[in-house]
Amino acid sequence: MKTRLSPQKYSDICWEKVEEYCKGIEKGTIVSNRWIKLLVKKFKEDVKNPKYEVKVEKVDKVFKFLSILNLERGNEFQQFVCEPFQALTIAHLFGIYLKGTNKRKYQETFFFIGRKNGKTSWAATLQLYFLLMDGVVSPQSILLSGTQAMARRCLDILHSIIINTPSLNQLLHFNRGQVYLERSKGIAFAEILAADERRIQGYNINSAIIDEVHVLDNDKIISAARKSMAARENPMLFLISSAGDSSRDYCKDLVKYSKKVLTGEIMDDAFLPILYTLDDNDNWKDKKNWIKSNPAIGTIKDTSFLAKEFQRAQNFSSSMYDFLVYDLNIFSDVVDVWIAPKFIKKIFKKIDREELLGKQCYIGLDLSAIKDLTAISLLFPNEDDTEENFKVINYFIFPKNADKLQRKNQVNLRKWIDDEYIIECDTSVIDETLILQLIEDFMDKYNVIGIGYDSWSMQLMLPKFEALGITNICPIKQGFHLSYAVKKLQKLIELNQIQIEENPVMRWNFSNVKIEHDAIENWRINKKKSLDSIDGIIALTNALKLWIDLNTDPAILASERDLIHWQNK
Repeated sequence: MKTRLSPQKYSDICWEKVEEYCKGIEKGTIVSNRWIKLLVKKFKEDVKNPKYEVKVEKVDKVFKFLSILNLERGNEFQQFVCEPFQALTIAHLFGIYLKGTNKRKYQETFFFIGRKNGKTSWAATLQLYFLLMDGVVSPQSILLSGTQAMARRCLDILHSIIINTPSLNQLLHFNRGQVYLERSKGIAFAEILAADERRIQGYNINSAIIDEVHVLDNDKIISAARKSMAARENPMLFLISSAGDSSRDYCKDLVKYSKKVLTGEIMDDAFLPILYTLDDNDNWKDKKNWIKSNPAIGTIKDTSFLAKEFQRAQNFSSSMYDFLVYDLNIFSDVVDVWIAPKFIKKIFKKIDREELLGKQCYIGLDLSAIKDLTAISLLFPNEDDTEENFKVINYFIFPKNADKLQRKNQVNLRKWIDDEYIIECDTSVIDETLILQLIEDFMDKYNVIGIGYDSWSMQLMLPKFEALGITNICPIKQGFHLSYAVKKLQKLIELNQIQIEENPVMRWNFSNVKIEHDAIENWRINKKKSLDSIDGIIALTNALKLWIDLNTDPAILASERDLIHWQNK
């Protein structure tokens, strides 16, 4: 175990880190982006500006408090190590005061940084500081996290710090999501909540930390926090986030606003933006640039971990999304290519249908709007338990609808109808009788275990399916509820453990897919942003989800459902 530093020694070292970090950024010996260079410049200007004064003792107070905290690091609990970039942030936020007053210059900050740089643990230490040491009567220190699952994670970290810090574990007590001072009789407390503006109505907050801003659709919770802090002399609103799905515009807009504040285009003296991300023209494959998004690389964030993530990004399309968005902190709406063409090419093969007669068959159905493609996917698992492999046959049904034949990118469905890859109905709408005939034929040929279907527009079909005597007729929830199945399908494809009967319509469907990710890395097929028809992929995913539900350990499924449940609360 490392020798523990005294509070004064700890504070002295933190000040040294501030100085060395600023010099490194200015001289270029520490690689940084344009925005961190402007941040350091802003710090130096604030220190020299006669409108402000630097209160060293206020910063010392924060550093000394951090010195008593024990956090998990390297498989043991040890004295919290304040990274140079964290030390600079503390000096800037807590040290600059309006001259002749007890009022801090900065009341709000936005800390934008890649994942695994210690932001959540650091947020927990600051929340404890705001509860115990910020000189506030009846402090109410709130940490709001983007989802309930994230809030639980934050609470676990807070608990572990308190339990493993002797000077705190007798002073503070827990009550569900709340930590409070015993002597305060519940008036002074820190609380961790999922981000919902209704949860903090009536509070008199002195500090609010909002984690993972990128999952917010708007600024309602932030506005509610500001209003709740209005009566406090030195409130602090601490916004923290990595990049994420840019279809949620608020975080993107906040980054744009932050850049304009740093360049001086917008004057907002009470707001301090801190942006760790790549510069616009940076080569993301150049390892020298990674520190721009990951200032804790080599200390909190393991260099080998980042290298492995980079290697995966080179080989797997969805891993590239994760690497760019969560590690390099670059906004991305959806994955440009879900699965690389080299993997898709390998899975399309000739399948001997005779060999599948009598085999277990899981049917996935995606019933379209009445005047577009409908898809049926037959999934045949390898019934030999020694190896997980699947074979797939797809059917596409299309109404007699000339208006829908011509698709994007010069695709015309007529050729595939003529080549019998698409079955054309005799009617101008999808013929449900034809679908029933196909299902009945499948039941005669195969051991049909069940049908997984999207419940949209299926009310009239269900009694007819039941009349056929199918055992398992299961509605498949769409969206992020399909996350496990979508990930499973990708894994099967990239490991070449699934064979799909050659079908150009299915190939076309694969090329249209766009995948969306949420903050806790659930995946969903984004129908609205996909390039064109993806009915075959939805049908296949429904079939695979049915197989998963009927053949996977219930404990694993319960864990997956819990994750999705909290994400959707």
